[in-house]
Amino acid sequence: MLNGTVNNRAIRLELVKPVSDSWEEIGSLLRLLANATPKLLNAALDARVAVLVAGKQAVKSAIAPDAKAASPDGLAYQAVLRTVESLRAWGAQNDAQPARARYAKLEVPSGMSAAIARAACQAFSRRDQERPHFASERILVRAAETQLVADDVGHVLHVGLRSKGRVAFAVARSWGTHAETLKGIASGVIPHGDVKIQWDDRRSKWYALLSYAAPEPAPMTVDPQRVLAVHRGVRNALTLLPSTGARALYLRGGKFAAQRRKLHARASDIRRTSAAERGGGAKGHGKSRRFEQHSALDDKIARVTKTWCQQAAAFVQQAAERMGCGLIVIEDYGGIEPHENVHVRRVLDRFPLHELKLAVVHCATSHGHTVSEVPAAWISSTCPVPECGNQDTRQHNTRTNVFHCAVCGFERPADWLAAYWMLRLAGYSAALDEQLSKQAKLAGRIKQTG
Repeated sequence: MLNGTVNNRAIRLELVKPVSDSWEEIGSLLRLLANATPKLLNAALDARVAVLVAGKQAVKSAIAPDAKAASPDGLAYQAVLRTVESLRAWGAQNDAQPARARYAKLEVPSGMSAAIARAACQAFSRRDQERPHFASERILVRAAETQLVADDVGHVLHVGLRSKGRVAFAVARSWGTHAETLKGIASGVIPHGDVKIQWDDRRSKWYALLSYAAPEPAPMTVDPQRVLAVHRGVRNALTLLPSTGARALYLRGGKFAAQRRKLHARASDIRRTSAAERGGGAKGHGKSRRFEQHSALDDKIARVTKTWCQQAAAFVQQAAERMGCGLIVIEDYGGIEPHENVHVRRVLDRFPLHELKLAVVHCATSHGHTVSEVPAAWISSTCPVPECGNQDTRQHNTRTNVFHCAVCGFERPADWLAAYWMLRLAGYSAALDEQLSKQAKLAGRIKQTG
Protein backbone atom coordinates (compact mmCIF):
# COMPACT_ATOMS: atom_id res chain seq x y z
CA MET A 1 0.00 0.00 0.00
CA LEU A 2 1.24 3.46 -0.92
CA ASN A 3 0.05 6.66 0.67
CA GLY A 4 0.49 8.70 -2.52
CA THR A 5 3.37 10.91 -1.42
CA VAL A 6 6.58 10.91 -3.51
CA ASN A 7 10.16 11.39 -2.30
CA ASN A 8 13.07 12.40 -4.52
CA ARG A 9 15.97 10.06 -3.92
CA ALA A 10 19.17 8.90 -5.62
CA ILE A 11 20.55 5.40 -6.12
CA ARG A 12 24.29 4.78 -6.40
CA LEU A 13 25.37 2.51 -9.24
CA GLU A 14 28.86 1.11 -9.66
CA LEU A 15 29.99 1.27 -13.28
CA VAL A 16 31.77 -2.05 -13.79
CA LYS A 17 32.92 -1.63 -17.39
CA PRO A 18 31.86 -0.15 -20.73
CA VAL A 19 29.82 -2.52 -22.86
CA SER A 20 31.04 -1.65 -26.36
CA ASP A 21 34.18 0.39 -25.63
CA SER A 22 37.42 -0.06 -23.69
CA TRP A 23 38.25 1.55 -20.36
CA GLU A 24 41.22 3.34 -21.94
CA GLU A 25 38.95 5.27 -24.29
CA ILE A 26 36.00 5.80 -21.95
CA GLY A 27 38.21 6.50 -18.93
CA SER A 28 39.96 9.39 -20.67
CA LEU A 29 36.56 10.72 -21.80
CA LEU A 30 35.15 10.57 -18.26
CA ARG A 31 38.20 12.29 -16.76
CA LEU A 32 38.07 15.05 -19.37
CA LEU A 33 34.37 15.74 -18.83
CA ALA A 34 34.75 15.57 -15.04
CA ASN A 35 37.58 18.14 -15.10
CA ALA A 36 35.72 20.44 -17.49
CA THR A 37 32.34 20.38 -15.71
CA PRO A 38 33.31 22.72 -12.80
CA LYS A 39 34.72 25.23 -15.30
CA LEU A 40 31.51 25.17 -17.31
CA LEU A 41 29.36 25.50 -14.18
CA ASN A 42 31.31 28.53 -12.99
CA ALA A 43 31.08 30.13 -16.45
CA ALA A 44 27.29 29.67 -16.53
CA LEU A 45 26.98 31.06 -13.02
CA ASP A 46 29.14 34.07 -13.92
CA ALA A 47 26.84 34.79 -16.84
CA ARG A 48 23.82 34.57 -14.57
CA VAL A 49 25.40 36.99 -12.10
CA ALA A 50 26.38 39.34 -14.93
CA VAL A 51 22.74 39.48 -16.06
CA LEU A 52 21.80 40.66 -12.59
CA VAL A 53 24.52 43.34 -12.57
CA ALA A 54 24.74 44.59 -16.17
CA GLY A 55 21.45 43.47 -17.71
CA LYS A 56 20.47 40.94 -20.36
CA GLN A 57 21.32 43.00 -23.42
CA ALA A 58 24.86 43.77 -22.25
CA VAL A 59 25.56 40.13 -21.45
CA LYS A 60 24.01 38.98 -24.73
CA SER A 61 26.18 41.32 -26.79
CA ALA A 62 29.29 40.16 -24.93
CA ILE A 63 28.59 36.40 -24.89
CA ALA A 64 26.34 35.52 -27.81
CA PRO A 65 25.37 38.49 -30.02
CA ASP A 66 24.13 36.21 -32.82
CA ALA A 67 22.12 33.85 -30.60
CA LYS A 68 18.36 34.08 -30.40
CA ALA A 69 18.27 33.38 -26.67
CA ALA A 70 17.74 36.47 -24.53
CA SER A 71 16.51 34.99 -21.24
CA PRO A 72 18.92 34.63 -18.27
CA ASP A 73 18.76 30.83 -18.47
CA GLY A 74 19.39 30.92 -22.21
CA LEU A 75 22.39 33.18 -21.75
CA ALA A 76 23.80 30.78 -19.15
CA TYR A 77 23.49 28.00 -21.74
CA GLN A 78 25.26 30.16 -24.33
CA ALA A 79 28.02 30.84 -21.80
CA VAL A 80 28.57 27.07 -21.50
CA LEU A 81 28.88 26.73 -25.28
CA ARG A 82 31.33 29.64 -25.54
CA THR A 83 33.44 28.22 -22.70
CA VAL A 84 33.64 24.87 -24.47
CA GLU A 85 34.94 26.62 -27.57
CA SER A 86 37.46 28.57 -25.49
CA LEU A 87 38.73 25.37 -23.83
CA ARG A 88 39.15 23.73 -27.22
CA ALA A 89 41.16 26.66 -28.54
CA TRP A 90 43.24 26.77 -25.37
CA GLY A 91 44.01 23.07 -25.68
CA ALA A 92 45.04 23.46 -29.33
CA GLN A 93 47.45 26.26 -28.43
CA ASN A 94 49.12 24.12 -25.74
CA ASP A 95 49.59 20.93 -27.74
CA ALA A 96 53.06 20.45 -26.22
CA GLN A 97 51.56 19.93 -22.74
CA PRO A 98 49.41 16.75 -22.55
CA ALA A 99 47.42 17.97 -19.53
CA ARG A 100 46.22 20.99 -21.52
CA ALA A 101 46.24 19.55 -25.03
CA ARG A 102 43.49 17.06 -24.15
CA TYR A 103 40.97 19.94 -24.00
CA ALA A 104 41.34 20.30 -27.77
CA LYS A 105 39.22 17.13 -28.05
CA LEU A 106 36.56 18.33 -25.57
CA GLU A 107 33.10 17.36 -26.77
CA VAL A 108 30.10 18.30 -24.64
CA PRO A 109 26.69 17.09 -25.90
CA SER A 110 23.87 19.59 -26.02
CA GLY A 111 21.95 17.72 -23.35
CA MET A 112 24.89 17.86 -20.97
CA SER A 113 25.36 21.57 -21.67
CA ALA A 114 21.69 22.16 -20.85
CA ALA A 115 22.05 20.18 -17.60
CA ILE A 116 25.09 22.22 -16.60
CA ALA A 117 23.32 25.52 -17.33
CA ARG A 118 20.26 24.43 -15.37
CA ALA A 119 22.38 23.39 -12.37
CA ALA A 120 24.15 26.76 -12.40
CA CYS A 121 20.83 28.64 -12.54
CA GLN A 122 19.47 26.58 -9.65
CA ALA A 123 22.57 27.38 -7.59
CA PHE A 124 22.13 31.07 -8.44
CA SER A 125 18.53 31.04 -7.20
CA ARG A 126 19.60 29.37 -3.93
CA ARG A 127 22.52 31.71 -3.22
CA ASP A 128 22.62 33.68 0.03
CA GLN A 129 25.14 36.51 0.10
CA GLU A 130 28.26 35.08 -1.50
CA ARG A 131 28.68 33.68 -4.97
CA PRO A 132 28.88 29.86 -4.86
CA HIS A 133 31.91 28.23 -6.43
CA PHE A 134 31.89 24.84 -8.13
CA ALA A 135 34.86 22.56 -7.50
CA SER A 136 33.34 19.06 -7.38
CA GLU A 137 34.18 17.05 -10.49
CA ARG A 138 30.83 15.48 -11.37
CA ILE A 139 29.54 14.82 -14.86
CA LEU A 140 25.94 15.98 -15.29
CA VAL A 141 23.62 14.18 -17.71
CA ARG A 142 19.94 14.93 -18.28
CA ALA A 143 17.20 12.37 -17.73
CA ALA A 144 16.37 12.44 -21.45
CA GLU A 145 19.93 11.31 -22.20
CA THR A 146 19.86 8.52 -19.60
CA GLN A 147 18.34 5.05 -19.79
CA LEU A 148 18.59 2.01 -17.52
CA VAL A 149 17.78 -1.33 -19.14
CA ALA A 150 17.88 -4.93 -17.96
CA ASP A 151 19.34 -7.83 -19.91
CA ASP A 152 20.03 -11.51 -19.27
CA VAL A 153 23.15 -10.72 -17.24
CA GLY A 154 22.12 -7.68 -15.22
CA HIS A 155 21.51 -3.97 -15.76
CA VAL A 156 23.08 -1.61 -18.29
CA LEU A 157 23.15 2.19 -17.94
CA HIS A 158 23.12 4.25 -21.16
CA VAL A 159 24.27 7.87 -20.74
CA GLY A 160 24.78 10.62 -23.32
CA LEU A 161 28.48 11.41 -23.02
CA ARG A 162 28.96 11.95 -26.76
CA SER A 163 27.26 14.09 -29.35
CA LYS A 164 26.53 10.99 -31.43
CA GLY A 165 25.43 7.90 -29.61
CA ARG A 166 25.36 6.99 -25.94
CA VAL A 167 27.91 5.16 -23.82
CA ALA A 168 26.70 1.95 -22.17
CA PHE A 169 28.04 0.76 -18.81
CA ALA A 170 27.46 -2.56 -17.11
CA VAL A 171 26.15 -1.95 -13.58
CA ALA A 172 27.36 -4.03 -10.63
CA ARG A 173 24.93 -6.64 -9.36
CA SER A 174 23.07 -5.76 -6.15
CA TRP A 175 20.62 -7.35 -3.72
CA GLY A 176 17.69 -6.43 -1.51
CA THR A 177 15.92 -3.11 -1.83
CA HIS A 178 18.70 -1.76 -4.04
CA ALA A 179 18.00 -4.47 -6.62
CA GLU A 180 14.24 -3.92 -6.36
CA THR A 181 14.73 -0.19 -7.06
CA LEU A 182 16.91 -0.98 -10.08
CA LYS A 183 14.27 -3.39 -11.36
CA GLY A 184 11.55 -0.75 -10.96
CA ILE A 185 13.56 1.92 -12.78
CA ALA A 186 14.48 -0.43 -15.64
CA SER A 187 10.87 -1.54 -16.09
CA GLY A 188 9.57 2.02 -16.05
CA VAL A 189 7.49 1.60 -12.89
CA ILE A 190 9.72 4.09 -11.04
CA PRO A 191 10.48 7.26 -13.05
CA HIS A 192 14.09 8.42 -12.96
CA GLY A 193 15.67 11.84 -13.32
CA ASP A 194 19.12 13.22 -14.07
CA VAL A 195 22.34 11.32 -13.39
CA LYS A 196 25.70 12.41 -11.97
CA ILE A 197 28.86 10.44 -12.69
CA GLN A 198 31.76 10.81 -10.27
CA TRP A 199 35.07 9.17 -9.41
CA ASP A 200 35.55 7.60 -5.96
CA ASP A 201 39.18 8.04 -4.88
CA ARG A 202 38.90 5.64 -1.95
CA ARG A 203 37.56 2.74 -4.03
CA SER A 204 39.17 3.82 -7.34
CA LYS A 205 35.91 3.29 -9.23
CA TRP A 206 33.41 5.28 -11.26
CA TYR A 207 29.90 5.62 -9.81
CA ALA A 208 26.66 7.03 -11.17
CA LEU A 209 24.11 8.77 -8.93
CA LEU A 210 20.73 8.25 -10.59
CA SER A 211 17.86 10.28 -9.15
CA TYR A 212 14.38 8.81 -9.04
CA ALA A 213 10.95 9.52 -7.58
CA ALA A 214 9.94 6.77 -5.18
CA PRO A 215 6.52 6.54 -3.53
CA GLU A 216 6.73 6.58 0.22
CA PRO A 217 5.22 3.38 1.62
CA ALA A 218 2.59 3.73 4.29
CA PRO A 219 3.89 2.86 7.76
CA MET A 220 3.09 -0.65 8.91
CA THR A 221 0.91 -1.30 11.89
CA VAL A 222 3.03 -2.10 14.92
CA ASP A 223 2.34 -5.66 16.09
CA PRO A 224 3.35 -6.65 19.65
CA GLN A 225 3.94 -10.20 18.41
CA ARG A 226 6.59 -9.01 15.96
CA VAL A 227 9.99 -8.88 17.61
CA LEU A 228 13.28 -7.31 16.55
CA ALA A 229 16.47 -8.71 18.08
CA VAL A 230 19.34 -6.19 18.45
CA HIS A 231 22.73 -7.84 18.88
CA ARG A 232 26.10 -6.12 19.32
CA GLY A 233 28.03 -7.82 16.55
CA VAL A 234 31.60 -8.99 16.17
CA ARG A 235 32.17 -7.67 12.66
CA ASN A 236 29.17 -5.31 12.74
CA ALA A 237 28.35 -2.70 15.33
CA LEU A 238 24.74 -3.90 15.52
CA THR A 239 22.87 -6.83 13.96
CA LEU A 240 19.07 -6.55 13.68
CA LEU A 241 17.03 -9.71 13.03
CA PRO A 242 13.20 -9.66 12.88
CA SER A 243 11.10 -12.60 14.04
CA THR A 244 9.17 -12.63 10.74
CA GLY A 245 11.94 -14.52 8.95
CA ALA A 246 13.06 -11.50 6.89
CA ARG A 247 16.70 -10.72 6.18
CA ALA A 248 18.88 -9.27 8.91
CA LEU A 249 19.97 -5.62 8.91
CA TYR A 250 23.50 -4.58 9.80
CA LEU A 251 24.93 -1.35 11.19
CA ARG A 252 28.60 -1.49 10.22
CA GLY A 253 30.20 1.11 12.47
CA GLY A 254 33.69 0.76 10.96
CA LYS A 255 34.09 4.47 10.25
CA PHE A 256 33.05 5.40 13.78
CA ALA A 257 35.36 2.79 15.31
CA ALA A 258 38.32 4.11 13.32
CA GLN A 259 37.57 7.68 14.40
CA ARG A 260 37.31 6.65 18.03
CA ARG A 261 40.59 4.69 17.93
CA LYS A 262 42.33 7.67 16.33
CA LEU A 263 41.13 10.01 19.07
CA HIS A 264 42.23 7.57 21.78
CA ALA A 265 45.67 7.29 20.16
CA ARG A 266 46.08 11.08 20.20
CA ALA A 267 45.03 11.18 23.85
CA SER A 268 47.57 8.47 24.72
CA ASP A 269 50.37 10.46 23.07
CA ILE A 270 49.49 13.49 25.17
CA ARG A 271 49.47 11.40 28.37
CA ARG A 272 53.06 10.36 27.71
CA THR A 273 54.26 13.96 28.02
CA SER A 274 57.18 13.95 30.47
CA ALA A 275 57.37 16.06 33.63
CA ALA A 276 60.19 18.14 32.15
CA GLU A 277 58.05 19.00 29.13
CA ARG A 278 55.11 19.99 31.30
CA GLY A 279 57.08 22.75 32.99
CA GLY A 280 56.35 24.51 36.25
CA GLY A 281 55.66 28.09 35.25
CA ALA A 282 53.38 30.65 36.76
CA LYS A 283 49.66 30.29 37.22
CA GLY A 284 47.90 29.55 33.97
CA HIS A 285 50.94 27.79 32.49
CA GLY A 286 52.81 24.58 33.20
CA LYS A 287 50.96 21.31 33.79
CA SER A 288 47.41 22.62 33.55
CA ARG A 289 48.12 24.34 30.26
CA ARG A 290 49.90 21.32 28.84
CA PHE A 291 46.88 19.13 29.50
CA GLU A 292 44.27 21.46 28.03
CA GLN A 293 44.46 19.60 24.72
CA HIS A 294 44.01 16.27 26.52
CA SER A 295 40.85 17.52 28.23
CA ALA A 296 39.53 18.80 24.92
CA LEU A 297 40.12 15.37 23.35
CA ASP A 298 38.28 13.64 26.19
CA ASP A 299 35.33 15.96 25.64
CA LYS A 300 35.40 15.30 21.90
CA ILE A 301 35.46 11.52 22.43
CA ALA A 302 32.45 11.82 24.71
CA ARG A 303 30.55 13.96 22.19
CA VAL A 304 31.35 11.65 19.28
CA THR A 305 30.31 8.61 21.29
CA LYS A 306 27.04 10.19 22.40
CA THR A 307 26.19 11.26 18.85
CA TRP A 308 26.86 7.79 17.46
CA CYS A 309 24.79 6.14 20.19
CA GLN A 310 21.87 8.39 19.31
CA GLN A 311 22.26 7.62 15.60
CA ALA A 312 22.43 3.87 16.30
CA ALA A 313 19.33 4.09 18.50
CA ALA A 314 17.46 5.95 15.74
CA PHE A 315 18.53 3.25 13.26
CA VAL A 316 17.07 0.56 15.53
CA GLN A 317 13.84 2.46 16.15
CA GLN A 318 13.25 3.23 12.48
CA ALA A 319 13.91 -0.39 11.50
CA ALA A 320 11.46 -1.62 14.14
CA GLU A 321 8.80 0.84 12.98
CA ARG A 322 9.35 -0.03 9.33
CA MET A 323 9.00 -3.75 10.04
CA GLY A 324 6.06 -3.28 12.37
CA CYS A 325 7.85 -4.74 15.40
CA GLY A 326 6.33 -3.75 18.71
CA LEU A 327 8.92 -5.52 20.89
CA ILE A 328 12.68 -4.97 20.77
CA VAL A 329 14.93 -7.56 22.39
CA ILE A 330 18.43 -6.53 23.47
CA GLU A 331 21.25 -8.23 25.34
CA ASP A 332 21.77 -7.71 29.03
CA TYR A 333 25.48 -7.04 28.22
CA GLY A 334 26.45 -9.11 31.20
CA GLY A 335 27.20 -12.70 32.14
CA ILE A 336 29.75 -13.27 29.35
CA GLU A 337 32.99 -14.66 30.68
CA PRO A 338 35.88 -14.65 28.16
CA HIS A 339 37.04 -18.13 27.26
CA GLU A 340 40.65 -18.83 28.10
CA ASN A 341 41.51 -19.77 24.50
CA VAL A 342 39.27 -17.31 22.67
CA HIS A 343 39.75 -13.57 22.30
CA VAL A 344 36.86 -11.83 20.56
CA ARG A 345 37.72 -8.41 19.17
CA ARG A 346 34.45 -6.66 18.55
CA VAL A 347 33.79 -3.60 16.42
CA LEU A 348 32.78 -1.72 19.54
CA ASP A 349 36.00 -2.36 21.44
CA ARG A 350 36.75 -0.02 24.35
CA PHE A 351 33.20 1.26 24.05
CA PRO A 352 30.66 2.12 26.80
CA LEU A 353 28.02 -0.45 25.85
CA HIS A 354 25.81 0.68 28.72
CA GLU A 355 25.51 4.11 27.09
CA LEU A 356 24.48 2.48 23.81
CA LYS A 357 21.94 0.33 25.63
CA LEU A 358 20.40 3.34 27.38
CA ALA A 359 20.17 5.24 24.08
CA VAL A 360 18.37 2.32 22.38
CA VAL A 361 15.98 1.87 25.29
CA HIS A 362 15.15 5.58 25.51
CA CYS A 363 14.58 5.99 21.76
CA ALA A 364 12.49 2.82 21.49
CA THR A 365 10.28 3.46 24.51
CA SER A 366 9.73 7.11 23.56
CA HIS A 367 8.26 5.92 20.23
CA GLY A 368 5.92 3.38 21.81
CA HIS A 369 8.01 0.19 21.53
CA THR A 370 8.54 -2.29 24.35
CA VAL A 371 12.08 -3.33 25.24
CA SER A 372 13.06 -6.67 26.77
CA GLU A 373 16.41 -8.15 27.79
CA VAL A 374 17.77 -11.67 27.31
CA PRO A 375 21.01 -13.27 28.51
CA ALA A 376 23.89 -13.26 26.04
CA ALA A 377 26.00 -16.20 27.25
CA TRP A 378 26.97 -18.80 24.62
CA ILE A 379 24.60 -17.39 22.01
CA SER A 380 27.26 -17.34 19.29
CA SER A 381 28.70 -20.81 19.95
CA THR A 382 25.59 -23.05 20.10
CA CYS A 383 24.15 -24.79 17.03
CA PRO A 384 20.51 -23.78 16.34
CA VAL A 385 19.59 -26.83 14.25
CA PRO A 386 16.87 -28.99 15.87
CA GLU A 387 18.09 -32.32 17.27
CA CYS A 388 21.65 -30.97 17.38
CA GLY A 389 22.25 -28.07 19.76
CA ASN A 390 25.97 -28.75 19.99
CA GLN A 391 27.76 -26.14 22.11
CA ASP A 392 31.46 -25.42 21.69
CA THR A 393 33.33 -22.12 21.59
CA ARG A 394 35.67 -23.52 18.93
CA GLN A 395 32.72 -23.59 16.50
CA HIS A 396 32.82 -19.78 16.37
CA ASN A 397 35.73 -18.68 14.20
CA THR A 398 36.55 -15.24 15.58
CA ARG A 399 38.83 -14.44 12.63
CA THR A 400 36.13 -14.88 9.97
CA ASN A 401 33.13 -14.35 12.30
CA VAL A 402 31.51 -17.54 10.97
CA PHE A 403 29.86 -20.27 13.04
CA HIS A 404 30.46 -23.81 11.78
CA CYS A 405 28.91 -26.68 13.72
CA ALA A 406 31.35 -29.54 14.25
CA VAL A 407 28.52 -32.12 14.43
CA CYS A 408 25.93 -31.33 11.75
CA GLY A 409 27.90 -28.88 9.59
CA PHE A 410 25.51 -25.92 9.97
CA GLU A 411 27.21 -22.69 8.92
CA ARG A 412 26.07 -19.09 9.29
CA PRO A 413 27.61 -15.72 10.28
CA ALA A 414 28.05 -15.60 14.03
CA ASP A 415 26.27 -12.25 14.30
CA TRP A 416 23.15 -13.72 12.67
CA LEU A 417 23.33 -16.76 14.94
CA ALA A 418 23.56 -14.64 18.10
CA ALA A 419 20.54 -12.56 17.03
CA TYR A 420 18.62 -15.78 16.33
CA TRP A 421 19.32 -17.13 19.81
CA MET A 422 18.11 -13.86 21.30
CA LEU A 423 14.76 -14.37 19.55
CA ARG A 424 14.68 -17.98 20.67
CA LEU A 425 15.40 -17.12 24.29
CA ALA A 426 12.62 -14.53 24.12
CA GLY A 427 10.23 -17.15 22.68
CA TYR A 428 9.63 -15.58 19.24
CA SER A 429 11.67 -17.77 16.86
CA ALA A 430 8.89 -19.91 15.33
CA ALA A 431 9.27 -18.54 11.80
CA LEU A 432 13.03 -18.89 11.87
CA ASP A 433 12.83 -22.38 13.39
CA GLU A 434 10.64 -23.46 10.49
CA GLN A 435 13.15 -22.08 7.99
CA LEU A 436 16.05 -23.82 9.73
CA SER A 437 14.17 -27.12 9.81
CA LYS A 438 13.46 -26.99 6.08
CA GLN A 439 17.06 -26.11 5.30
CA ALA A 440 18.35 -28.89 7.57
CA LYS A 441 16.09 -31.50 5.92
CA LEU A 442 17.16 -30.40 2.45
CA ALA A 443 20.79 -30.60 3.48
CA GLY A 444 20.27 -34.03 5.08
CA ARG A 445 21.18 -32.93 8.60
CA ILE A 446 17.93 -34.34 10.02
CA LYS A 447 16.64 -37.81 9.24
CA GLN A 448 13.08 -37.67 7.97
CA THR A 449 10.77 -40.16 9.69
CA GLY A 450 7.54 -41.68 8.50
